[in-house]
Amino acid sequence: MNRMDEIIDLLRQKDFQKYLYSWENLSDEKKSNVLSEFNLNHQDIEFARTLLLSLDFKECEQTEDDVDNSLEETIWKIAEREKKLTPSQNKLRKIVTTFSRIAAILLLPLLVYTIFFRNNITVPEIEPQMLTVISQPGTVTKLILPDSTETFLNAGSSITYPSYFEGNERKVSISGEAYFNVVKNKDMPMVVHTNDLNVKVYGTSFNVTAFPAENYTKVTLVEGSIALSLHGKRINGSNEYKMVPGQTITYAEVASKLAVEFKDPLLYTSWKDGKLIFRNTTFESVLEQLARKYNVQIVLKDNSLASIPMDATFTNETVDDILRLLSYGTPFMYSYEKPQKLSDGTFTKSKIYIEKRTN
Repeated sequence: MNRMDEIIDLLRQKDFQKYLYSWENLSDEKKSNVLSEFNLNHQDIEFARTLLLSLDFKECEQTEDDVDNSLEETIWKIAEREKKLTPSQNKLRKIVTTFSRIAAILLLPLLVYTIFFRNNITVPEIEPQMLTVISQPGTVTKLILPDSTETFLNAGSSITYPSYFEGNERKVSISGEAYFNVVKNKDMPMVVHTNDLNVKVYGTSFNVTAFPAENYTKVTLVEGSIALSLHGKRINGSNEYKMVPGQTITYAEVASKLAVEFKDPLLYTSWKDGKLIFRNTTFESVLEQLARKYNVQIVLKDNSLASIPMDATFTNETVDDILRLLSYGTPFMYSYEKPQKLSDGTFTKSKIYIEKRTN
């Protein structure tokens, strides 16, 4: 099915028609949601609106008689442009009128092609549009890419991808943390770009962490196989580094080295299911993950606490519950600073101070 046929199929949906009729009055956020929901770009929308308005349809939620009358009127408007109808055409009119009531939905593609090609209207060439989805602080966002790849974005992360994939690769870019369950396509691999690494995938499940402020990229392969490469550089003396399941690779740009480890992938992927699993995890890393998950600012006032290892699993606990439980076995105490109201009416993040317990 080509792009034009896909849009024609969408025109049959009442919900989609509603969006087209009210498009000019929608907010930018709502327009973005509609584009994402139907896998369209702005050119697609303008094309669809042109088709819909050309068909002289009335507002949605109309009776079947209204639809029949609008459809019949449109058919004969086209015919009347060719001057007057001949007697044989009058007979044809009766046939088409009857048929339109029986199978109006089947005539939509015919009408579209008739309107565009009988009147020498050029069908616009529809190019893929780049879309960006941002996962707000304190939330995990799930989305489906145009090839049906399932993707999760951790809080404060973003992904940029085209409205549909074309060419030899399925290219996407991320900032932050994302989990992918990639649909297999050996002829068109997916390539995930971060600031430092390219991750080439044919069909597999893996996690990528690449927050700009953390100065490293971490990739965990759950199943399948992937190949890592650097932007214009060799990696460990080769053009690519192939990973195996259960492997986690950390690349630090400053050292230009790969650190390889084999740990339970759940340690790096459980966030997508709302869990926090810590196994010999430094206290500093624990605080970073808590700050991201609960959208708070955590200030570690004593660096001697940073490297203390933690072992724990949390699911539905609040940040206060987690800190309280961790403090039972670790010599620290914590306090809160209330959010401050800003001049624009918004509030600052809650701030938590961590310091060493002296008694």
